[in-house]
Amino acid sequence: MKSSDKPRMWEIWLADVEFEGAPGHKKRPVLVLGAKAGGIELMEITSQPIRRTFADVEVPGTVDTGLEKDSIIRTGRRRTVPREAMIRRLGEVADEPTKSQVRKAANFFETSKEDD
Repeated sequence: MKSSDKPRMWEIWLADVEFEGAPGHKKRPVLVLGAKAGGIELMEITSQPIRRTFADVEVPGTVDTGLEKDSIIRTGRRRTVPREAMIRRLGEVADEPTKSQVRKAANFFETSKEDD
């Protein structure tokens, strides 16, 4: 990643993400939430059919998003990766309805975790 290519909130990037609880890693699209100490905070994106939850938000595969297929932002899959894991910018989530859905789902998920 070049220093001029700083991931910004709402951008979609390709990142090298380690698996949770298992060895290995995978290049996958992610939604950037912002920079913080220790790296870049993000949410994973998948195009795989999954059992949907309230915390999953659909995002279209378009020129704007840079995604090849309609996909799902997994707001419950929030994590921080090192800056070096960020490979390249794909696009961004620019429409307010999708941003609003992500905010609501992320807030719901965070509140649910606190209630456990």
